[in-house]
Amino acid sequence: MNRLLVSAGLVLLCSAITTQSLAQTKIWHRRVDETIINVRGAPVVVGQLNVWIPDSGHVLVQFNGVCIADSGDGIRLAASNTPNWGSDDGGVSVKAATADDNQRSFSHTRMYPVSAGNHTFYAVVENFPEKSGRGTASIYASLTVKFFPEGAESPFVRHQGIKVTDIDVRGEPAVVGEIHIDVPHSGHAVVRFDGYCYSDVGDRIALAASRIEDWLGNDGAVSVKATDASNRRTPFSHTRVYPIAAGYHIYFAVAENIGGYIGSGIASIYASLSVEYFPDSDGQAFVKHQGIVEDNINVRGNPVVVGQVNITAPLPGQVWVQFDGHCYSDVGDRIALASCSSPDFRGGGNDGIVIVEATNSDLRNDSFSHSRVYLVPAGSHDLYALAENYVETAGSGEASIYASLTVEFFPGSVSEVKPSGEVPTEYALSQNYPNPFNPSTTIEYTLPHAGFVMLKVYNVLGEEVSTLVEGEYTAGAFRATWDASRFPSGVYFYRLTAGEYVKTRSMLLIR
Repeated sequence: MNRLLVSAGLVLLCSAITTQSLAQTKIWHRRVDETIINVRGAPVVVGQLNVWIPDSGHVLVQFNGVCIADSGDGIRLAASNTPNWGSDDGGVSVKAATADDNQRSFSHTRMYPVSAGNHTFYAVVENFPEKSGRGTASIYASLTVKFFPEGAESPFVRHQGIKVTDIDVRGEPAVVGEIHIDVPHSGHAVVRFDGYCYSDVGDRIALAASRIEDWLGNDGAVSVKATDASNRRTPFSHTRVYPIAAGYHIYFAVAENIGGYIGSGIASIYASLSVEYFPDSDGQAFVKHQGIVEDNINVRGNPVVVGQVNITAPLPGQVWVQFDGHCYSDVGDRIALASCSSPDFRGGGNDGIVIVEATNSDLRNDSFSHSRVYLVPAGSHDLYALAENYVETAGSGEASIYASLTVEFFPGSVSEVKPSGEVPTEYALSQNYPNPFNPSTTIEYTLPHAGFVMLKVYNVLGEEVSTLVEGEYTAGAFRATWDASRFPSGVYFYRLTAGEYVKTRSMLLIR
């Protein structure tokens, strides 16, 4: 690699690092791609993130995607700080409607206070409580951990677990959760309400994250409906982003029985209400959002862009992209939905989309949630919300989508070094430099193709001690820095995994 380019890149990287304190907002992400696994008998960990937290604060942990299971099995899914799930709002519950309509999108969020140090978070699945199927499931999803440090001047997060049983939601909107925040600067609030709703057959329930004690039409809420008497738990996810001024604000989780008043109008809701605040003054982490209202659009043939957000990253970092809301489609059509860094989700892998499908002519509304994390260099980037009538096409090929595309940027310490017009022709992992080192070292690698990349550090026992890179990358030449100031002297190994390419090298830390 051209050393002039390396030197120029190091100046950029050092500049990026010196402008960030240790206690910056951070994000970690892991793809979950598990096909036909046995989830009966005990909770199964399908995803795990081991993270180093630089300072005290809070983490928001989200597990969302799609679950495919037998129609006779109830499946419990949870984002957790233990390899287990908790009762009520400690997980979401999904169940396939029929043997054909056997895919359910889900979203579960929890918040935990954390101190500086190592922490582990999990994506957990179990066949519970119905067990008349085979007890197997396929999970294609994302596990995401966002860290918000203490300090009113920084981005922060607030959360409320919601456990509301047998409440009357008929007649007018019912507030089932609320969060109060007092912010020192203008900025944006990301308000998310996700979990599951237990309701009567015949009742349609609207659920909304809102800044008022009511919900608005179209993208201002999602709606759910019980499939039948044995399938009354329905997952949902709704997000709104609001610009806010300095001062005091209240945000609500709202539920109401709308349309279809055949049931009792009573519902139980086990969910999370979270509020992420990004100040305009932070200058690094930020959020952008687009509300999506698309009526009766043709989504057959190729992926259709239903939402698009452009961001300008001031530094290298990561973008978290979420597409959630609800889709109204024809019986016989299977609709693929995705948040993506390109206007075509093909090649994204199993976790690259979620699927919804109308069960019958009365049950044509499905809530969904899909998120991805991408590593990006500084500069302009477009992120997309996509929809396509996929595989099953017996309906009209039209869909109505009422949703949100939310993009959050988190600065990071990975930079890109790519000569203009030059793309590497092969995968490569270079020897770190300096080596031996104290306390930090630089690792360079090249990628001839875009794809999912992991760069991890292990000790001599083979234990993972640090994740430097985990996410989607474009083709190019990159470098990452490992700060080993909290580790003892000794030999360590770093491993690059990109597609079928796996390469490991050793390095020496000397105190």
